[in-house]
Amino acid sequence: MTSESQGVATAAPLDPAPLAVASRNWTRWLGTGISVLLIIAVLYQLRTLDIAELWAILPTSISFWVAFVAAYMISPMSEWVIFRRLWGLPVRGIAALLRKLVSNEILLGYLGEVYFYAWVRRNSSISAAPFGAIKDVTILSALAGNIVTLGLTLASWPFFPVLHFNSPGRGLEWSIVFVLSTSLLITFFRQRLFSLPRGELWFVTGMHFLRIFASLILSAYMWYCLMPGIDLIWLLLLTTM
Repeated sequence: MTSESQGVATAAPLDPAPLAVASRNWTRWLGTGISVLLIIAVLYQLRTLDIAELWAILPTSISFWVAFVAAYMISPMSEWVIFRRLWGLPVRGIAALLRKLVSNEILLGYLGEVYFYAWVRRNSSISAAPFGAIKDVTILSALAGNIVTLGLTLASWPFFPVLHFNSPGRGLEWSIVFVLSTSLLITFFRQRLFSLPRGELWFVTGMHFLRIFASLILSAYMWYCLMPGIDLIWLLLLTTM
Protein backbone atom coordinates (compact mmCIF):
# COMPACT_ATOMS: atom_id res chain seq x y z
CA MET A 1 0.00 0.00 0.00
CA THR A 2 1.39 3.40 -0.92
CA SER A 3 1.76 6.22 1.57
CA GLU A 4 -0.91 8.20 -0.32
CA SER A 5 -3.46 5.41 0.04
CA GLN A 6 -2.58 4.97 3.70
CA GLY A 7 -3.40 8.63 4.32
CA VAL A 8 -6.96 8.29 3.05
CA ALA A 9 -7.77 4.84 4.41
CA THR A 10 -10.74 4.79 6.78
CA ALA A 11 -12.65 2.09 8.58
CA ALA A 12 -15.28 0.53 6.34
CA PRO A 13 -18.85 0.12 7.61
CA LEU A 14 -19.80 -3.29 8.93
CA ASP A 15 -21.92 -4.33 5.93
CA PRO A 16 -22.15 -7.91 4.68
CA ALA A 17 -21.39 -8.81 1.10
CA PRO A 18 -24.41 -8.54 -1.26
CA LEU A 19 -26.44 -11.71 -1.52
CA ALA A 20 -26.32 -13.60 -4.79
CA VAL A 21 -29.22 -12.90 -7.13
CA ALA A 22 -29.86 -16.62 -7.42
CA SER A 23 -30.67 -16.79 -3.72
CA ARG A 24 -33.69 -14.51 -3.95
CA ASN A 25 -36.13 -17.40 -3.54
CA TRP A 26 -35.58 -17.23 0.22
CA THR A 27 -37.20 -13.78 0.30
CA ARG A 28 -40.48 -15.15 -1.08
CA TRP A 29 -40.59 -17.98 1.44
CA LEU A 30 -39.65 -15.66 4.31
CA GLY A 31 -42.52 -13.28 3.57
CA THR A 32 -44.98 -16.18 3.38
CA GLY A 33 -43.64 -17.67 6.60
CA ILE A 34 -43.99 -14.39 8.51
CA SER A 35 -47.56 -13.99 7.23
CA VAL A 36 -48.45 -17.47 8.49
CA LEU A 37 -46.83 -16.77 11.87
CA LEU A 38 -48.82 -13.52 12.16
CA ILE A 39 -52.10 -15.37 11.59
CA ILE A 40 -51.18 -18.00 14.17
CA ALA A 41 -50.18 -15.35 16.74
CA VAL A 42 -53.41 -13.38 16.24
CA LEU A 43 -55.57 -16.51 16.55
CA TYR A 44 -53.67 -17.55 19.68
CA GLN A 45 -54.30 -14.17 21.31
CA LEU A 46 -57.98 -14.11 20.30
CA ARG A 47 -58.66 -17.37 22.13
CA THR A 48 -58.36 -15.60 25.52
CA LEU A 49 -60.08 -12.38 24.48
CA ASP A 50 -63.43 -11.50 26.06
CA ILE A 51 -65.17 -9.64 23.22
CA ALA A 52 -68.04 -8.39 25.43
CA GLU A 53 -65.65 -6.97 28.03
CA LEU A 54 -63.49 -5.38 25.34
CA TRP A 55 -66.52 -3.78 23.68
CA ALA A 56 -67.67 -2.36 27.01
CA ILE A 57 -64.41 -0.48 27.64
CA LEU A 58 -63.84 0.78 24.10
CA PRO A 59 -63.68 4.62 23.95
CA THR A 60 -66.52 6.32 22.09
CA SER A 61 -64.72 9.60 21.38
CA ILE A 62 -64.10 10.16 17.67
CA SER A 63 -61.07 12.31 18.44
CA PHE A 64 -59.55 9.38 20.39
CA TRP A 65 -59.79 7.08 17.38
CA VAL A 66 -58.42 9.75 15.04
CA ALA A 67 -55.43 10.12 17.37
CA PHE A 68 -55.15 6.33 17.66
CA VAL A 69 -54.97 5.82 13.89
CA ALA A 70 -52.53 8.72 13.53
CA ALA A 71 -50.31 7.34 16.31
CA TYR A 72 -50.27 3.90 14.71
CA MET A 73 -49.58 5.18 11.20
CA ILE A 74 -46.92 7.70 12.14
CA SER A 75 -44.17 5.08 12.31
CA PRO A 76 -44.66 3.50 8.86
CA MET A 77 -45.36 6.90 7.29
CA SER A 78 -42.20 8.48 8.72
CA GLU A 79 -40.16 5.50 7.55
CA TRP A 80 -41.76 5.76 4.12
CA VAL A 81 -40.59 9.39 3.94
CA ILE A 82 -37.09 8.25 4.92
CA PHE A 83 -36.85 5.43 2.38
CA ARG A 84 -38.60 7.55 -0.26
CA ARG A 85 -35.67 9.95 0.03
CA LEU A 86 -33.04 7.19 0.14
CA TRP A 87 -34.42 4.85 -2.55
CA GLY A 88 -37.45 6.50 -4.12
CA LEU A 89 -39.64 3.93 -2.31
CA PRO A 90 -43.04 3.75 -4.07
CA VAL A 91 -46.33 4.29 -2.26
CA ARG A 92 -46.99 0.54 -2.17
CA GLY A 93 -44.03 0.32 0.19
CA ILE A 94 -46.28 1.69 2.96
CA ALA A 95 -48.04 -1.69 3.12
CA ALA A 96 -44.68 -3.44 3.57
CA LEU A 97 -43.74 -0.99 6.32
CA LEU A 98 -47.06 -1.68 8.05
CA ARG A 99 -46.31 -5.40 7.86
CA LYS A 100 -42.90 -4.68 9.36
CA LEU A 101 -44.50 -2.81 12.27
CA VAL A 102 -47.02 -5.57 12.96
CA SER A 103 -44.31 -8.26 12.79
CA ASN A 104 -42.20 -6.40 15.35
CA GLU A 105 -45.12 -5.86 17.74
CA ILE A 106 -46.86 -9.24 17.53
CA LEU A 107 -44.07 -11.70 16.76
CA LEU A 108 -40.53 -10.63 17.61
CA GLY A 109 -38.66 -7.34 17.78
CA TYR A 110 -36.68 -6.59 14.61
CA LEU A 111 -38.21 -9.53 12.73
CA GLY A 112 -40.05 -6.82 10.82
CA GLU A 113 -36.74 -5.42 9.58
CA VAL A 114 -35.87 -8.87 8.21
CA TYR A 115 -39.24 -9.01 6.45
CA PHE A 116 -38.80 -5.51 5.00
CA TYR A 117 -35.30 -6.38 3.78
CA ALA A 118 -36.71 -9.45 2.02
CA TRP A 119 -39.55 -7.37 0.52
CA VAL A 120 -37.12 -4.78 -0.85
CA ARG A 121 -34.94 -7.47 -2.45
CA ARG A 122 -38.01 -8.93 -4.19
CA ASN A 123 -38.84 -5.59 -5.79
CA SER A 124 -36.67 -4.98 -8.82
CA SER A 125 -37.80 -1.35 -9.02
CA ILE A 126 -35.58 -0.59 -6.01
CA SER A 127 -32.00 -0.68 -7.25
CA ALA A 128 -30.24 0.42 -4.05
CA ALA A 129 -28.52 -2.07 -1.74
CA PRO A 130 -31.02 -2.25 1.13
CA PHE A 131 -29.05 -3.69 4.04
CA GLY A 132 -26.93 -0.66 4.91
CA ALA A 133 -29.85 1.79 4.83
CA ILE A 134 -32.19 -0.45 6.86
CA LYS A 135 -29.40 -1.04 9.38
CA ASP A 136 -28.67 2.68 9.75
CA VAL A 137 -32.36 3.62 10.07
CA THR A 138 -32.86 0.94 12.74
CA ILE A 139 -29.79 1.93 14.77
CA LEU A 140 -30.69 5.62 14.64
CA SER A 141 -34.24 4.80 15.71
CA ALA A 142 -32.90 3.03 18.79
CA LEU A 143 -30.49 5.89 19.52
CA ALA A 144 -33.22 8.54 19.25
CA GLY A 145 -35.51 6.42 21.43
CA ASN A 146 -32.75 6.10 24.05
CA ILE A 147 -32.21 9.85 24.16
CA VAL A 148 -35.92 10.68 24.49
CA THR A 149 -36.47 7.92 27.08
CA LEU A 150 -33.58 9.21 29.16
CA GLY A 151 -34.85 12.79 28.96
CA LEU A 152 -38.41 11.81 29.96
CA THR A 153 -37.13 9.63 32.82
CA LEU A 154 -35.05 12.46 34.24
CA ALA A 155 -38.01 14.85 33.85
CA SER A 156 -40.33 12.40 35.68
CA TRP A 157 -37.91 11.48 38.46
CA PRO A 158 -38.72 14.44 40.79
CA PHE A 159 -42.43 13.55 40.70
CA PHE A 160 -42.08 9.95 41.93
CA PRO A 161 -42.45 10.98 45.60
CA VAL A 162 -45.36 13.32 44.75
CA LEU A 163 -47.21 10.40 43.13
CA HIS A 164 -46.46 8.18 46.16
CA PHE A 165 -44.37 5.80 44.06
CA ASN A 166 -42.00 3.47 45.81
CA SER A 167 -38.35 4.29 45.27
CA PRO A 168 -37.22 2.73 41.98
CA GLY A 169 -33.93 1.88 43.67
CA ARG A 170 -30.91 0.71 41.74
CA GLY A 171 -32.97 -0.79 38.93
CA LEU A 172 -33.76 2.56 37.36
CA GLU A 173 -30.22 3.80 37.86
CA TRP A 174 -28.75 0.75 36.14
CA SER A 175 -31.29 1.17 33.34
CA ILE A 176 -30.07 4.74 32.80
CA VAL A 177 -26.46 3.53 32.79
CA PHE A 178 -27.35 0.88 30.21
CA VAL A 179 -29.13 3.39 27.96
CA LEU A 180 -26.22 5.81 28.19
CA SER A 181 -23.65 3.07 27.55
CA THR A 182 -25.36 1.73 24.42
CA SER A 183 -25.85 5.25 23.08
CA LEU A 184 -22.19 6.12 23.66
CA LEU A 185 -21.09 2.88 21.99
CA ILE A 186 -23.16 3.70 18.91
CA THR A 187 -21.61 7.18 18.79
CA PHE A 188 -18.07 5.89 19.34
CA PHE A 189 -18.26 3.25 16.60
CA ARG A 190 -20.34 5.35 14.20
CA GLN A 191 -17.75 5.17 11.39
CA ARG A 192 -17.88 1.38 11.51
CA LEU A 193 -21.63 1.08 12.04
CA PHE A 194 -23.13 3.52 9.55
CA SER A 195 -23.18 3.25 5.77
CA LEU A 196 -25.18 6.33 4.71
CA PRO A 197 -23.59 9.75 4.07
CA ARG A 198 -23.56 12.21 6.96
CA GLY A 199 -26.31 14.39 5.51
CA GLU A 200 -28.65 11.42 5.14
CA LEU A 201 -27.87 10.27 8.70
CA TRP A 202 -28.89 13.68 10.05
CA PHE A 203 -32.10 13.60 7.99
CA VAL A 204 -32.98 10.12 9.29
CA THR A 205 -32.23 11.16 12.89
CA GLY A 206 -34.41 14.25 12.54
CA MET A 207 -37.29 12.18 11.17
CA HIS A 208 -37.00 9.76 14.09
CA PHE A 209 -37.18 12.58 16.63
CA LEU A 210 -40.19 14.09 14.86
CA ARG A 211 -41.90 10.68 14.86
CA ILE A 212 -41.17 10.08 18.56
CA PHE A 213 -42.36 13.48 19.74
CA ALA A 214 -45.50 13.34 17.58
CA SER A 215 -46.23 9.85 18.91
CA LEU A 216 -45.76 11.02 22.51
CA ILE A 217 -48.11 13.96 22.01
CA LEU A 218 -50.75 11.71 20.46
CA SER A 219 -50.37 9.15 23.28
CA ALA A 220 -50.77 11.86 25.90
CA TYR A 221 -53.89 13.12 24.10
CA MET A 222 -55.39 9.63 24.04
CA TRP A 223 -54.81 9.30 27.80
CA TYR A 224 -56.48 12.70 28.22
CA CYS A 225 -59.49 11.52 26.17
CA LEU A 226 -59.85 8.51 28.45
CA MET A 227 -59.32 10.49 31.67
CA PRO A 228 -60.14 14.19 31.06
CA GLY A 229 -59.50 15.14 34.68
CA ILE A 230 -56.03 13.60 34.82
CA ASP A 231 -53.22 15.69 36.27
CA LEU A 232 -50.44 16.80 33.93
CA ILE A 233 -47.89 15.00 36.10
CA TRP A 234 -49.64 11.71 35.41
CA LEU A 235 -49.66 12.46 31.68
CA LEU A 236 -45.89 12.95 31.87
CA LEU A 237 -45.48 9.65 33.73
CA LEU A 238 -47.74 7.70 31.35
CA THR A 239 -45.94 9.18 28.36
CA THR A 240 -42.61 8.19 29.86
CA MET A 241 -43.81 4.62 30.44
